Amino acid sequence: MNASSSLTFQWPHWYHRQKWIVYFHFAEIERLASGLQREFTISVNDYQFTKTVSLEYLKPVVVVSTPVNTSLVDFSIESTNESGNPPILNAVEVYAVHDLPYVPTAQDDESSERMLRLKNRPFKYGEVSRITGNFGRVIGEVGFGKVYLGTLDNGTMVAVKILSKSSKQGYKEFQAEAQLLTIIHHGNLVSLFGYCCDSKHMALIYEYMANGNLRQHLSGKVKMHPSEDHPKALTWSKRLHIAVDSAK
Repeated sequence: MNASSSLTFQWPHWYHRQKWIVYFHFAEIERLASGLQREFTISVNDYQFTKTVSLEYLKPVVVVSTPVNTSLVDFSIESTNESGNPPILNAVEVYAVHDLPYVPTAQDDESSERMLRLKNRPFKYGEVSRITGNFGRVIGEVGFGKVYLGTLDNGTMVAVKILSKSSKQGYKEFQAEAQLLTIIHHGNLVSLFGYCCDSKHMALIYEYMANGNLRQHLSGKVKMHPSEDHPKALTWSKRLHIAVDSAK
């Protein structure tokens, strides 16, 4: 291929979508002679997106197109006049853009809280303090606050997530998690026992995972069974089974 040659590509039209995003991956793996460079221009779908790229030896470059509106994706990569070398392309990814599912906004906060109250037991802040032993044992920390170990009156052990007053985006995350668990019930997801929305205090009361969470099992930080001598990571077959089962 000489320097004036171009690369062209057309995405198969059997998958009909109206909006796409393309990821281009480049890496110069050839030591060019002094003074020479590899420079080229990417063009997607009749210049809906263009970008000029200059490569340096062993320095990867990723170019992400803006969304292009078309039922068929095609692009070309052509050397610039300053380049003495033909264009290259190491990898390309083409993604169809889907509309996001409906996500509640601030105007839905009241209905979300109403759903939470209808489907779960309310706890007073004093109860939350009592079942956690005045927040005596921290067992984790999430984006919106700390998680404490607690015990209900019937002896059931629970995990209590407390919304931190200093968390800026915490309320939205807190509310989204609560709403999700009120409508989704699955063997691979913890159960939500109740909530606290008492003045300035908010908390979620969950089923306690005595054997560790999924992240710990994936990394092999907990024992699969108490009789085992050493921690073991989940096998790939079990990981796949959990992923597929949860996706259903």
